[in-house]
Amino acid sequence: MDGVVLCEIADEVLPESPEDPTEFRFGKRRWVFKDYLIEHQEEILICIEKCQNARTRKLKFRSIRQESGSCILVLCHEQTHVRARDIEMEVGEQILPLFFKDFRGSLEFEVAQQEKEHKRPLKTYVTTKLYDALYEKHRQTINVEQERSLDLPKRFQSQLRKYQQRTVSWMLGREQQITQVPANFIVLHAIDGRSRVLKHKYCLQFYPFEEEIPKISLPPGGILADEMGLGKTVEFLAMLLMNPRPQDSYRNDYWHQRLEEFSDEVPLKRARISKKDEVFCICTKKHGKRVQCTKCHRWQHEICMTISDTSDVPHMCPSCWSELVKSGERLVESGATIIVSPNAIKMQWFEEIHKHISPSLKVLLYFGLHSSFWVSPFDLAQYDVVLTDYTILRNEIYHTTDFKSDRQMRHQQRYMRPNSPLLMVNWWRVCLDEAQMVESNTSAAAEMVRMLPAINRWAVTGTIDELPPLLEFVGRPEVCRPPDAWQTVDKAFQLNYKCEPLLELLEHSLWRTCKSKVEHELGIPPQTEVVHRLELSNVESLYYREEHLKCHEQFLAAVAKHTRHNADNSSCLASISPQLLRIILKPFLRIRQTCSVPVVFNSNVSSTDYLHPQDLLARLKSNNENECKTELRSWASSYNGLAAIYFIKNDFPQAIKYYNLLLKLANEYNEQNISQVHWLPLSTS
Repeated sequence: MDGVVLCEIADEVLPESPEDPTEFRFGKRRWVFKDYLIEHQEEILICIEKCQNARTRKLKFRSIRQESGSCILVLCHEQTHVRARDIEMEVGEQILPLFFKDFRGSLEFEVAQQEKEHKRPLKTYVTTKLYDALYEKHRQTINVEQERSLDLPKRFQSQLRKYQQRTVSWMLGREQQITQVPANFIVLHAIDGRSRVLKHKYCLQFYPFEEEIPKISLPPGGILADEMGLGKTVEFLAMLLMNPRPQDSYRNDYWHQRLEEFSDEVPLKRARISKKDEVFCICTKKHGKRVQCTKCHRWQHEICMTISDTSDVPHMCPSCWSELVKSGERLVESGATIIVSPNAIKMQWFEEIHKHISPSLKVLLYFGLHSSFWVSPFDLAQYDVVLTDYTILRNEIYHTTDFKSDRQMRHQQRYMRPNSPLLMVNWWRVCLDEAQMVESNTSAAAEMVRMLPAINRWAVTGTIDELPPLLEFVGRPEVCRPPDAWQTVDKAFQLNYKCEPLLELLEHSLWRTCKSKVEHELGIPPQTEVVHRLELSNVESLYYREEHLKCHEQFLAAVAKHTRHNADNSSCLASISPQLLRIILKPFLRIRQTCSVPVVFNSNVSSTDYLHPQDLLARLKSNNENECKTELRSWASSYNGLAAIYFIKNDFPQAIKYYNLLLKLANEYNEQNISQVHWLPLSTS
């Protein structure tokens, strides 16, 4: 039987047995409750009826045939990760204390009760409150060794502040130490004396019993979410230098031997090419210096394969690499770190590496297969750092097995379409900078970064909107699954009911330092403010007052909309999630842009050049006239439509009335040259 049996409830009454007033019917059979449940039979019957009527998916009552041939009625849990419905939560809260003698309540039921007593909380949890609580959690667990100064390599040219040293120590601990945490399960013993199950602490999910609660080995890596400007790049580079991959673990003797075996079959790697030999490359060009694959013996262009004259590694074409890896061959082991960032700051990483590390690391800028250049997995593995960006990965997804068709082509293939070499290397470390760009599970870039093989996985971001996608990327999917469990701890934190469960889940995966907490360590000199007050002309003053009024109304509307569902009914912006904060502060951004260059950012004054006050006044008048014309056209169209309706109804006096109003409107405003009102003439026949 699929599912987990939670408790035996009733025995089947044989058809020939006389009727008993305590029996009940279920599934065309007669049943009588077990002795230990007789006193609760009314409550259980109500729950059975609710589950039958609602056709529940998680909690189900069903009959099971025993070896003796008789049937028993049991409560079972279907192994599905769909969210529990409200009726299932209601039934579970009523029935679990009756069936399990050691059941002492569960967080999901407590949170549901808190939701009924309070207004619905916000749908987000990444708030300043969470960051502060997590910072205190980390501060309490920092040991004496982490407080000591780090022994940085001599190659590292920068000096870390105290908070940066604490961050690097935590990152090194996440990569070097094996951390195990118990799974979020509790053991429940059923009242029938037979059934024992594991229940998730935070949701209505059950699992088969195990003698010991399973332990989860946390994967190396995590989320570095220090506030912007605190030096996340420097912290990451320091950690990169202090924890290189041991060289004995990535010699790749297997691949060296395989390539040598292939090369023995070709006497001359760059043999003379006959006219009948055709080039089969990743490009469509026919001419150029060529190199032969040691496995399939086909020819490619040296420039496309990025082969240098000094290379002594036998060449294998992209198609052969793809076939070998797809057939189950090993990945190429590497001590390299691949860093994925937005294209705008990719070169900033390149410059920061050369600035903070001397002698510098061996860095490759990877431009992807769309650039018509192939970099073999062997070559990628030789670098210390490989830099690429999300745009390249978005295109690279089309060079994976999921996007390649095995169907037969009508014509001969003119060029090869290999798999991405990034997926053929087992990277020592993968880092996503500005990781909030891949929080969407549906984007091509997010799908590609999750496919990158790596031992250590890091997400670096100063702005977090959604935690589950980042946690899944760094290898912590159990935190977000089942979805009900994540929703429970999320709401418990928002409602300020129990904050500890969420902090325990994030303690080993997320590090956040806020400026307000380390301001005394920054060493920033006090600011000096110089205020210059400008006198506005009448036109500018009028313009800014109008814009200020609009932004004021928009701000109040946004605050009213997004704070009325707050858990503690607070309107304090610091307690609102970052994405809601951006929405609420959007009117302030508009007024700031308006003050800087009013005619550029305001839709009412469309221009790309700055206008002097006289030009601004003329433009405002012109725009107001256009708005008036639009309103007049709507006015005239309404008269025309009403007249037509009455005309269809044969109410000609009313139709004539509205046509006269339309003509009057056209005569009045045509003289002012404000609007040319277009209307349909009344025709009679």
